[in-house]
Amino acid sequence: MANTSQEVERYSWEGKLKFETAEDEMLLGLGQYEDGIYDYREKKEYLYQSNMKISMPFLISTGGYIKQLPYFENLTFWDN
Repeated sequence: MANTSQEVERYSWEGKLKFETAEDEMLLGLGQYEDGIYDYREKKEYLYQSNMKISMPFLISTGGYIKQLPYFENLTFWDN
């Protein structure tokens, strides 16, 4: 029987995007989820596609701007 195992090199990257918001500013968007979160201030959300989860890498602010987040496959949004 032949040996079918194969060694594969894998790479990963980590990046951070930081920006400041006003205390009364709401952060909206990020997609369609079942948890009912409207304002993502002080929240953590994992953005990935699944059966009942639709990720949209856009963050909409009540401060009057929209940010498109760098989104490749998996992304963690965390306002801490």
